[in-house]
Amino acid sequence: MKKRLFLILILILIVGCAEEIPEDTGTTQPVIPVKEYEPVEGSINWQKIGPGAGGAIISTAIQPDDENVIYLGSDVAGIHKTTDGGKSWKSINNNLAFDSYSADAYGIVDITIDPSNENKAIGYKTVYLSTWQGIFKSTNGGESWKLIYPGKGEPGAAIGAIAIDPNNPKVVYAVKGNVIAFAGSSTILKSADAGLTWREIKGTGIDPNSLIFSLLISPKDSSIIYASTNKGIYKSNDYGESWTAINNGLPHTDARIMALSKENNEIILYVI
Repeated sequence: MKKRLFLILILILIVGCAEEIPEDTGTTQPVIPVKEYEPVEGSINWQKIGPGAGGAIISTAIQPDDENVIYLGSDVAGIHKTTDGGKSWKSINNNLAFDSYSADAYGIVDITIDPSNENKAIGYKTVYLSTWQGIFKSTNGGESWKLIYPGKGEPGAAIGAIAIDPNNPKVVYAVKGNVIAFAGSSTILKSADAGLTWREIKGTGIDPNSLIFSLLISPKDSSIIYASTNKGIYKSNDYGESWTAINNGLPHTDARIMALSKENNEIILYVI
């Protein structure tokens, strides 16, 4: 989590360094020299580490007990995995795509590792994928995948995010909606049996025209869930059945990435 928060801060700093370009008023503008920045003492030197499979990398997940195990998802190349901190990568698409929607299955919007690790013998091997086709699940660290929503033969459904109850891994939430194309609206799905069956939660209090970009469950209390949308941040106190907007203090309501941290027994919510 600290790594993810650090990356978010880096992104914020990059955006903050951008300079405004003067509007073209039809008059001659003085040439403004490009500002050169000296490296900051103690800053990180970034290196490209792959996997070099083409397409845009749009999702990532780090295994909670081993930072060398990383999953990367792209828009066209599917999912890759490293077990040595990025020195080498392996395509683990395997049986991810089949029938007529293989291209949609390769669009990996979100990667979610089961945080509970109930089976200590196999470690964090249960992984869920949010794709343009639906929800896929692996119980062996990505060696094989199974489509768990929608049913095989049914029309595909773009899934934007997945959240797993850290205290009860059988309870899984998902967001149906095309967040990559910024089109339409979102619906919250909930499963009480680790993805075997799903139901839609309707009339929740979230703006029905909103796109939901992410869901986070409080590690202290599983009944508390946060949702970031293009209509603001929402909070549920009853396991996602109803929601209330919590936008006081935000500069606007277009909210995207969220992160939670636990400090001094308090839960801190960060949002971009």
